[in-house]
Formats: sequence, C-alpha cells, structure tokens
Amino acid sequence: MRKIILCLLAILMIAGCGNSQSEDIPEPEYTEEALQEMIPEMTGDTVEYESGLSLKQPTSSEVSFDEDMALYVNNVVILFGEHAKAEEMASELGASIVGGWDEIEMYQMQFADSKTDTELQSIIDKCEARGLKGHIDYVSYSTIDYEPADDWGKGQDWNEDHPSGNNWGVEAIHAPTAWNYLGRIKKVNLGIMECSEVKKCNELNVVKALNAKNGATDAKNTRHANHVAAIMAAKMDNGGIAGVCAVEDTQIYSLASYSHASVCNDMSGILSLILDYNCKVINVSMGYADNMIFAASRGNKKARNVVEKEAEWATTMLMIALAKGKEFVICSSAGNTNNDKYYKTASPYTKNFLPSYGYTDVENDPLRGKRLYSGDVDAYWGFYLNAITQKELKDRIIVVGAVTLSKGKTASIDFSCLGNRVDVMAPGVSIYSYVGNNAYDYISGTSMATPFVTGTAGLLFGCKQNISGAEVKKIICDTADKSIKYDGVSAGLLRVDKAVEALLGNDKPLIEYMGMERDKVLKEKWDKNNSQGYELSLARGDAEFYFLIANGGVAIAEVRDETGKSEYPVTDEVALGMSYVQVTKALPNTSALDVYEMYDYGTDKNTVLGSASCRYNGYELSMSFKGGGDDAILSSVEIMKGN
Repeated sequence: MRKIILCLLAILMIAGCGNSQSEDIPEPEYTEEALQEMIPEMTGDTVEYESGLSLKQPTSSEVSFDEDMALYVNNVVILFGEHAKAEEMASELGASIVGGWDEIEMYQMQFADSKTDTELQSIIDKCEARGLKGHIDYVSYSTIDYEPADDWGKGQDWNEDHPSGNNWGVEAIHAPTAWNYLGRIKKVNLGIMECSEVKKCNELNVVKALNAKNGATDAKNTRHANHVAAIMAAKMDNGGIAGVCAVEDTQIYSLASYSHASVCNDMSGILSLILDYNCKVINVSMGYADNMIFAASRGNKKARNVVEKEAEWATTMLMIALAKGKEFVICSSAGNTNNDKYYKTASPYTKNFLPSYGYTDVENDPLRGKRLYSGDVDAYWGFYLNAITQKELKDRIIVVGAVTLSKGKTASIDFSCLGNRVDVMAPGVSIYSYVGNNAYDYISGTSMATPFVTGTAGLLFGCKQNISGAEVKKIICDTADKSIKYDGVSAGLLRVDKAVEALLGNDKPLIEYMGMERDKVLKEKWDKNNSQGYELSLARGDAEFYFLIANGGVAIAEVRDETGKSEYPVTDEVALGMSYVQVTKALPNTSALDVYEMYDYGTDKNTVLGSASCRYNGYELSMSFKGGGDDAILSSVEIMKGN
C-alpha cells in the first residue's frame, strides 16, 4: 500500500463511482517465500509529540500480510476508550499498553507474540464487549513519482485572461485578483503531510515540524515537500514566488510521514495538526502504489479491501476532531497514474517487491510482449482519504485533479486521475516553485495542483470566523469555472477570486492591494488614471492625522490637535496609533502621491500598530504597518466602497 506523493490514484469501478471491469482479473499466488520478500525494513522507533502522543512503530518481524495483502501490525491492537479500562483489558489478555494519546483516549496494546488478523479481530471483539473500540493497525508504503521540467525562467508579466510563463498557475486561477483582499483576510495555520520535513526558510514560515527525524530525507522527497509547501503559502515580496495563501505571517506546520508508516501514526499526526496546532487546512499530496490502484480500478477485491480498511481507520480518527468541535479541510491529490501502461502478471510482487494484485506497470518491469492496459483510473481508489464515504468528513475532503496550459487556456492532462470523486481542478503541469537550498524548479503532477486549493481554503478560513469546513469546500466547488470541460471529470477549474469574493461580498477595491518591500522608505506610486482622490482623517488620542489618498498614492497632509492647531509640519514622519478613520471628502484632479515611511514617536518609540480597519459612511479603510521603532513602515492600504 505504497503512498505516492504525487498521488498515483486509481479508478473506482463500483456502482456510482466508475466502471465495473471485473472480468478476467489475475490472482497471483502469494507463497510464504513471496510474502517474506515483500516485508519492508522497519526500525521499531517510537514517535513522540509535545501533545503527549507516543506511538511505538513496528519492526519488520512485527508486520504481516492479511488475505487481502494488506500489511498489518501483527502484535498490536489500537484501543479507544477509558485509560483504566484499556489497562485492565491489557492485563487480562496478557498484553501491555506501550503507547497512546490521552487527549483522544487512544491506546496501543501490544502482545509478546505475533497473531493473525483473525486472532486480532477476536481480541477486538472481546474488547468491544467491555466498552472499548478496537482497530487493527495497518502499514503503508511511501514513495514519490514526478518529473521536473527542463529550463528556468526570468521575470514574468501578469495576465489572468491569458496565463503564461512561470506564474501561469496563479494567473489561471486568478490569484492576483484575490490578493487584492489580503488586507481583509486574517492569517490561519496550515498543515502539510509529506515524506520529508519542510523546514523554515526565506520562502516558508514553518513554525513546527512534527516527526521530523523519522521522515525521509533524500533529495527527491525534500524537493517535493518544499515545492508543494511553497505553492500553498510561500511568502510574498521576498524576491522568490508568492504562494496562494500569501497572508502575512501565515504559519505552516510540517508533518513528516514514515517511509513505511502505520495508518494510526499518520492519522494521529493529522489529528494532532488539527487538535493541538489548530491547523484549518491540511495538504496531503500522497497515494498508493500505481499498480494497486489500477488493480482496484479493474475490480480486484483484495486491492479494494485494502483501501476500504484504511478509509475506515481514517474515518474513526477524523470523527474525533469533529466531536471536539474542530473545523478543518483536507486537500488530497487525485493522482497521476491515468496514463501509465500495465500488463497482467502472475508474479505475486513487482520489481520493487510490492504486492502486484495481478498488474505491473511497464516502468517498473520491462515489457514482455504482452497486451497493455491503461486509462480510466479513478481517484477514489488512490488513497484512503479519497475513499472516505462518511458524509460529514467527505464534505471536508477536497480531491484535486490537474490541468495543463495549452495556447493560453487550461486543458486536460492525460496523467490526472478521473471520476466523480475529483472535486476541483487546478494547474499541475510545469509548475514553478521553491525546491530548497534557495533553488527553484518546475515539477508536474496532481501533487502540485493540490496546494493551489489548500492555499485557497486557507484564505477562506481567514475571510470569515467560525466558517465550517463543509462551507469552505462548497464555496470552492461552487465557484469553480465549469466553462471548460475536462476529460473524465465534471469538476471545474479553481477560481480563487470568486471563492474569496463569495465571502467578502461584492465590494470593489478603490485602492487595490499593494505589496511592498520591507525595512526601507518606500516611494512606490500607483498610476490609476480614473481614480478619485480622498482626504482621510485618522485620530489618535487628542490629535488628528490628515492623509491624502489620490490615484493610489498616500501621504501625510497635516497633523492637528483637538483645537485644530497644527502640531507638526507637513513633512514630519509621525506615529500611527489609530482609534478611528473617516473619509471626509473627495479630492478630484489630484496627482499621485508618495508613500512615506511612518514612525511611532510614542513614549517608548516601539509601539507600532499592526493593522487598522474602519468603516464610515459606506467606505472602509484598511492599513497595515510593519516593523518596530525606527523600522516601522506602512506596508499596505486598501479602501473599499460598498455597492
């Protein structure tokens, strides 16, 4: 059950989810020798989180295959219920509690000897008769599969109607229009599960890395993890790229998955992101081995049973988050295996020593003159998150397919998996992003499409307090552009601007978002030929600050005390601690004005307002200030007028 970070997902071939192609399904013979060949190397490490979660990982001798070729931990049952009951049950059965998580009343009960899955299920039945809920713990394989593009790019033009160049992805989904509203969107915490730790750097504000020492550290995994995280939420105005969720100080929490991770371990990590770190959106660009997905698509019962067992596990864990009143969205990629070619095989395992389920792909095994099979691969079977059917959870899981760019328009790409489980499409071919070590490159895959949606969901959670995950998904799907039809799916193209405007209303910026460099006096000017100017009065204590806003420019006009007497010359740089803002009158026919650096000349010279927003008479002014003391600057201004 290997996870493929670019999500090599498959076709659901059951009623309502895809075609049923169950005829002539090969069933290899799995001998004891073949089973032993497929057991991965596992170290038995213990994973510990600050929240109190502690889980012992199995060794290679502690895992076995069940009749469906699902790899399970052969000496462990995961219990849910009161700690005292779990300890009592373990003692009665001759087992020990070796790990768990008190916050969700989950405990890892381990036996000294190995057991069959039938024996473990019998133990679970005994536990459930005593008021405890039990699960067999399954193990997944982790790998990644993508191909970088060849060349590099320079500076880019911006045109949302005709996307092109390195920034074609954010142009195609109209992210620049959505960025006009950044001054009104609050920051949220975003999570990402990858096979490698994502580290803090100039592009990424990673504040916490969970399970970092146990994640894969090879270059391929690291490149993928950084690339995905930067598409989602790279910082703006830092000389690199801008992620979709470019809200200032957006915090990223990184969860590193094991190469051979138990579902309990990965889902506990996801649950910790939600419960302990208040992550509103989690990106999961992962999936199973391509041949297993393809076999499930063709009706192989063993492959399907593996997916459904793990989906049941994930359902149990995520329902805990809902029961605790947490709202979240998980964005999962649809997979890249739709154009892979397979042939039937009697071998029990592939060249990589994974269960074959009767199919092997040409890439892993040389073609031997046999008939090839390809296409119609449904995203439902690609990963256990995609196969969750519980409505409350399915309404909070967004499965993302990929599109390419063709002659300035988005178009279908043959590798992206299909089916009704795909909720929305996003750019996924030759996406330019950060890959670590101050380097940037192009990568293709539904792994790249997914963080565009993750970033959008982050913006929506920041637009409205107490919005539900189900509402976020509905807005993203309802506002998607369905004017272009993509092969094998009914989903439309992500439109970040429409999604954000669905929450912030129909207000149009009179002065749009302005991204500015940090830590320097700014002389940026706007050139808006038809914009009116406004005079603004900002009050702090007994003094009023008069600003001129004209054609997108901002300048201090005058500072007066409560009697109207001018306290400071016009050229002074003054403090900005505001209690209210009001638009007093229009100033027609004024020219663009400079943006001046603003200092706080308060008593300690260090108090700087982070942002201010106020409505008056149908207008709203938002201003943001960065830095502290003599380094404080005005970084963004936005004026809105309601319809």
